[in-house]
Parts: sequence; structure tokens; C-alpha cells
Amino acid sequence: MAMSAQAPARDVQGLYKVQGLGLDACSSFLETPEKRRALYYSWITGYLTAYNYLVKDTYSIAEYSGLARTDQWFEKYCTDNPTHLLHQGARQFVTELYRVRLKAKPVPKKPSEFPER
Repeated sequence: MAMSAQAPARDVQGLYKVQGLGLDACSSFLETPEKRRALYYSWITGYLTAYNYLVKDTYSIAEYSGLARTDQWFEKYCTDNPTHLLHQGARQFVTELYRVRLKAKPVPKKPSEFPER
């Protein structure tokens, strides 16, 4: 796993406590109408924020995917793995995106660097 190269944030047995909606099965996520999934997405973005904070050389794990693609990724993952728990999907998500994560805050472009239309 990508985080294993970093300082592990688990106990001596490699275990950690999952809290909140991360304990819900993917099937519950999928059964919730899209318009009512805000609490799930809030849990996911909290997970990603914690990951960004805790993992060295990581400004944003999901910068390249964007929120819409992140949502689509979870829908596909949960469709393919309905018995998995949401936190398992979150771990898989960060593992897949680790190599393309944004390592530092991007420097904003100056207006003169924008392409002409």
C-alpha cells in the first residue's frame, strides 16, 4: 500500500479504528439516492483531507481527479464491491492515486501566462 512507505499511522498490530460512515457497506452508499449522498461525500472528503495532512509530500491526493471524478470512482468501486466497507474504498482510492498526487501547492499563473482566446 502506498502509505506503507510513509510513517504508519496504525497500532503495533497494524490496526486502526474506523469511525463514522466509513463503516457503512458500499451497498448502503449505492442504495442512497445520489441527491442524498452528501453525508457520504462529506466523510470521503474528510478522509482525503486527513490523508493530505498526514502523508508526506502530499498536498492533494485527489487534485487530478476532481470531486466529480472522485464521486464516479466511488460509484464504480461500490458497484464492483458492494460488500466492501466505504473505508476500504477510500484506502483503495488513495492507493491508486498516490503516484499522481499533487506534491505541493500549485503556483497560480500570472494573467500574462493564460493562453489567448
